Amino acid sequence: MDLRTRAEIVIKDCCEALSSELSEEDTNTVAAIIERAMREAIKAAAEESSNAARACCGADEDMAHQITDRIREANTALISNLSSLR
Repeated sequence: MDLRTRAEIVIKDCCEALSSELSEEDTNTVAAIIERAMREAIKAAAEESSNAARACCGADEDMAHQITDRIREANTALISNLSSLR
């Protein structure tokens, strides 16, 4: 499921909880905000994973760097794929 679809589900759930509906323009604005928040969360999670890899593999810095590089590559690919699904 792409970020946009997830964002629309969140908006629908929020509208149901608030017993109100949004206009199409407001829905698009809120969806963009949610998508941005999701991207930032993904980036933060990847950074935390990289930091954990460096911390647990401190004695073997080469391995820590390889793990960090792979996490960043996977994160970049994920963001690119999700963005292309819009």
